[in-house]
Amino acid sequence: MSIKCGIYMTPKKRPKFDEFVTYAREQGITDDYAKSGRDEVCRGRMKHWNALLEMNKRAVLIDPMEGILPVLKRSSMMEMLQQLSSSNNLPFSTPSCTSLTAADILSHKVSNQGLKALGLRPPFLCKLDAACGVDNAHIMTVFDDVSQLKEDLSGECSIQNFINHGGVIWKVYVIGEHFYILPRPSLEDVGNDTELPYSFNSQKSCAFKPNGAQQNLDGPKDEDVRQLNNIIRQKLGLTLYGVDIIIETG
Repeated sequence: MSIKCGIYMTPKKRPKFDEFVTYAREQGITDDYAKSGRDEVCRGRMKHWNALLEMNKRAVLIDPMEGILPVLKRSSMMEMLQQLSSSNNLPFSTPSCTSLTAADILSHKVSNQGLKALGLRPPFLCKLDAACGVDNAHIMTVFDDVSQLKEDLSGECSIQNFINHGGVIWKVYVIGEHFYILPRPSLEDVGNDTELPYSFNSQKSCAFKPNGAQQNLDGPKDEDVRQLNNIIRQKLGLTLYGVDIIIETG
């Protein structure tokens, strides 16, 4: 799931908001929230932001921050989706996942056997627990042995099963009750001959390209996506957000 904060204004009013627009584009309010637990400057800006909202009760927020905060960390996001899926009989599931510190991973306190004991199995996918607010939030690594993870790993990490999905990820863009589903190239399926580890930036085009057969995969059903979106909106009160859906192959 991804969250974007947007603002619309007439050209006449734009000069009054130039500083705010520049700040929002370069930094992002959600990035400040994500950093506020460890960054004093960001924490100060958030205090001013919350005070501004408190003084301007008539200000309209498209999406409440209390709804955005749970999705700033991948661990809390996955926990929420797992709860929603199990309690609402959704036709979707989330991959098995666990949160670990980079220190434990790199000091060999975590092994493949340990991951298997937690319900995971190779190939694995490793990414930072922070979904935004840090430079490498979208850097991910597919690996089949913990020893393959690099020394530049830091902070809290999220490790999950990598699911083969035919080289296609389905991006769902939600605006209130309306949604749009678009396919996007993703990583090709991992097989016995795939060279791992493989690191990539999920916000940029993947090095792997889907073939013609992969392009013809059927996408998620509209009625299933509508059910998922309705439940997420009820849970978090969000209006503008995105969801990534993959369909397991093999």
